[in-house]
Amino acid sequence: MTLENIVNGLRNSPYVHERTLGDYISSFNFTRSAFWDRHWTNITTKARGLFIDTKNMRVKARSYNKFFNLNERRETELQNICETWEFPITAYVKENGYLGICSWEEDGTLFCASKSTAEGIYAERFREILEATLGYKVKEFSAALKEENLSAVFEVIDPLHDTHIIDYHKPKVVLLDLIYNEWEPGDLEFLNKSYKVLEQWAIKFNLEVKKYAAIIWSPEELEEFVNDVTSLGYRYNGEWIEGFVLEDVDRRHVKIKTEYYNYWKSWRPIVAAVRKDKDIRLDRIDFKNHPESEDILQGIKTWAKYWYESTGEDIPIVNLKCFVLED
Repeated sequence: MTLENIVNGLRNSPYVHERTLGDYISSFNFTRSAFWDRHWTNITTKARGLFIDTKNMRVKARSYNKFFNLNERRETELQNICETWEFPITAYVKENGYLGICSWEEDGTLFCASKSTAEGIYAERFREILEATLGYKVKEFSAALKEENLSAVFEVIDPLHDTHIIDYHKPKVVLLDLIYNEWEPGDLEFLNKSYKVLEQWAIKFNLEVKKYAAIIWSPEELEEFVNDVTSLGYRYNGEWIEGFVLEDVDRRHVKIKTEYYNYWKSWRPIVAAVRKDKDIRLDRIDFKNHPESEDILQGIKTWAKYWYESTGEDIPIVNLKCFVLED
């Protein structure tokens, strides 16, 4: 199949949105309808952080195919993974930021984008943090990507402008993967470099690389790992984290979120509801295992409207934690 045929398939799908960025570059991303209707096909799963030069018909930059949480879909249920995935499975720490996608430009600069656009604050902040990290090696990094036609995919941590749930002290980028834009012309099957190559690039370009957490050799070890990292109060090396990404030999991926992350994430809709004077639903809050939940609820009632009136935004969870809980 040619890339032109793939582009036509993307354009003809009601579940894919094309965004033109100028210079014949288009980004293709699955729509909200695809997400809510769970309309996942070979086309919609590829339409995630995919940037195509539609004049020269080449992939400009790309990210992962869409992948899912553990137990989110039938194929990502633990039992199904145990039966169908190819072991060993490698677990990497999942940082709590946003996706940054970087590829090369002909003039030696970098093409930097978030998962949907190369414009706007997220793409701009990604470029700023990445270029500050690379320093004088920007052109060398661009040339290295061009040599093998790669995209570099990062987790972008920007605590000053984009707070999440896990607390970070300074902006940074974490190298997640090096992905072939096209292994062969028109071939969009996902193919990434090995972790060993990632480590070599990290050393060469002064980059932080995703943390290797564990290698899992059997279904029994996988079940034990999942039970451990999703247990109440779990920390990775003493730190609260968002979770892990698992990758098998065939490059399939699944996300696992920690109980800590899921618990604090469950407060987000309550913050918005309190601020809007809407009815709040507490059925997703684990009061039994988290006695501090009453204090958090009172803290939200105290801070939600005040914060919004002061900033125009809902209070970030990291700030809420500081206000209502002792470190």
